[in-house]
Amino acid sequence: MTDTVSPGTSEESAVDSLLLIAETSLDADSFRPLGDTLDHICEYVRSALGCRAVLVRIRSDDDQLVVGGHSTGIDDISEYQGLGDATFSQNLPGQRNPSVEVFSTGQPRYVLTAEYAEGSAGRKRLERMGAVSMYFAPIAREGAVIGVLNCYWADEHTVTPEEAGTVRLLARLTAVSLVTATIADNGERLRRGLEDVHSRLQEDNSQLRHIHLAQSRMISLLADQSALTVEQTARLLASSLKRSVLVVGADGEELALEAERDDIDKLRAVAREHSPLKFGVPSIPEDGDVTLLRIDGGPGARPAGLIALTPRIGPDEEFDQVVAKQAALVIGAHVQARSANSAMANHALPMALLAMSRGLLNASQLKEMRALLEVGTDTRLGLAIVSTPTPEAAVRLSRRPGAFSSAGWPVMTAVADGADVLVLLRGSLPARASALAVIDRLQEVICIGVSSLADGVETLESRLGEARMARGIASSDQCVAFYDDFGAFVDVTGSMSIAQVREFVLRTLGDVQRYDEKRDAGLVKTLKAWVEHSGQAPEAAAELSVHVNTLHKRLARIEELSGLNLRSYRDMARVLLALDLLPVVESQSAE
Repeated sequence: MTDTVSPGTSEESAVDSLLLIAETSLDADSFRPLGDTLDHICEYVRSALGCRAVLVRIRSDDDQLVVGGHSTGIDDISEYQGLGDATFSQNLPGQRNPSVEVFSTGQPRYVLTAEYAEGSAGRKRLERMGAVSMYFAPIAREGAVIGVLNCYWADEHTVTPEEAGTVRLLARLTAVSLVTATIADNGERLRRGLEDVHSRLQEDNSQLRHIHLAQSRMISLLADQSALTVEQTARLLASSLKRSVLVVGADGEELALEAERDDIDKLRAVAREHSPLKFGVPSIPEDGDVTLLRIDGGPGARPAGLIALTPRIGPDEEFDQVVAKQAALVIGAHVQARSANSAMANHALPMALLAMSRGLLNASQLKEMRALLEVGTDTRLGLAIVSTPTPEAAVRLSRRPGAFSSAGWPVMTAVADGADVLVLLRGSLPARASALAVIDRLQEVICIGVSSLADGVETLESRLGEARMARGIASSDQCVAFYDDFGAFVDVTGSMSIAQVREFVLRTLGDVQRYDEKRDAGLVKTLKAWVEHSGQAPEAAAELSVHVNTLHKRLARIEELSGLNLRSYRDMARVLLALDLLPVVESQSAE
């Protein structure tokens, strides 16, 4: 069985990967039932990679890898079931079950049906499915493998690095979806438990008197997970059960505290003693009056934290036990939603920006991007290019969009592009003072170029060209440049391709540039200074720290090399435009 992936260069595959990440991140936070979530993921993978079929396998309580979801790529689901259910001790003729092996090792595998023993049950099932080649990828969460994502093709498909990356990235978000969907399923089960308890209490008037108004409110509010934050849930739990409550995250951070002053130290001490990373199952310390509840992070994942309550919940307090467990479930859901939102902000949106600005998306995909970004066709958008010394510096800065928003930039997202950071702007452009503030605060920023505003995501490719042109101007003589500042210069060059711009500059100043390159004569620099001082030789000479006679000799050499007459208005118009275009050409050459 081979575990290597052949090389490939498909740009479209990478783009599809970005779209899948974005959409699946949204789905991960929608609390679908587990089966629907898995089916949705499988269908995404199947359509994106052109697979015959796709499976998600998860580990069951009886030590099997069972089929958790399937695509619509085959009519007979029994073939999937035959391929899916496998114990961890099962062996195929001449090899272990690939799904089991991937689950155990955490490494992807590429397999051909022809590698199965002739006449074996596994090979027969694959042949009936029409599967010729397969790719198995681990689904991991917090370092633990919780399932396997399997792709089947009807031919001897070569998995490119881009396709492998698509599967790998989607498998990571599949883990978030599995965890969130499992929480939703558990939530439904516990809500039914609440209803059962409430029904039994209604039948017994003596017990019904013990239900407080706060407890009834707890039941109704917990049914709507989206309406609660961790702090609100802890507050409701404390008031409902008349107890002090402490919520701690997996790293020991306090997420919420609703406690009487005398209980705070006790709760914190017990929480420190029972670290969430070591905390296994709900328990009650033998020497204390504290109940501890685990906040689940999902199947196969480490705990997301714990809840400590005092006074302890007694074994006969059935209603309080169910309400406390439901609160732990809701808090776990919020922790997972936070993780999904982080995946969206840190991966999906930046990658989508990169694809849109490069013009890699078709009309249908751009429509999906509008939904992802929550913008309309008339939403005003712009781009800024922030240049840094190295690609590593650009990556670090792109992960800190708050560095721009805190300076007053209307930032939607940011992504590294080589040594530059692309910043997507919504509704308005940053003020010049705000742009300069970023340069003052961030030592890694060299210069900034800002595009104009235009309607919709369809215009981002053009905005990128504008931002690059502005950045080229900024890098030559100032720190910040706005495309809109170019005025008539934009009107003249807006319809010119970069090849036409380069040809114009070379035709006007090319011989002067080549002379400079050979002799380091500084003629272009001299011409710039002379133009900037409106032809006043003494001022230009002073800026260059040369004698006026030296300046005149250089100007004469420029006329000789270029064939231009610097006393002709027509020739000076060419010189002015060429000097303005020169940094644009230089910046494009560096791309």
